[in-house]
Amino acid sequence: TFRSTVRCLKFWAKRRGVYSHTFGFLGGVHWAVLVARICQLFPNASVSMLVSRFFSIYAYWPWPTPVTLVDALPEQSDGDRHHQMPIIIPVHPYGCCSYNVTRSTLSKLMSEFSRGWDTITKMERTWGSLTNSSDWESLFEPFPFLSSYEYFFQIHLTASDVDDLRNWKGWVESRFRHLLLK
Repeated sequence: TFRSTVRCLKFWAKRRGVYSHTFGFLGGVHWAVLVARICQLFPNASVSMLVSRFFSIYAYWPWPTPVTLVDALPEQSDGDRHHQMPIIIPVHPYGCCSYNVTRSTLSKLMSEFSRGWDTITKMERTWGSLTNSSDWESLFEPFPFLSSYEYFFQIHLTASDVDDLRNWKGWVESRFRHLLLK
């Protein structure tokens, strides 16, 4: 159920445009930790129930309260106190793995969590349960990027060969967080 729930929510995040650690959102490990926390709270739940609880909990999570999988964590370092959306990796040394999340990307994530919860709530009200609902498509609607933003920029990279392009892409991505912050 954990793996299926992670796959479901990663698919949802990609469709909604909030899956990318590089661009200030969350990547695979972040989604896995968030889902693992829900699985800890609801160990016998079905995938549909875990998805529902995911949205119900994270739509109202009091960020910057950290999400963690262990009960007792060592004291946070000063650098970890300033993260917008602290998600603590469950291995030593414990630390925040969501350092790329900015105020604006946190706002977008919270908006999408709320949308997800509203959609789930509507499905539960209409069908009485999630398992009978045929309206899961509405949860996974792609985010209408071009009609939602008046301004955006696009980066085109060219290189003489595939290896140079891969290196160039990695270099640009490694500096993208600083561009976002500025």
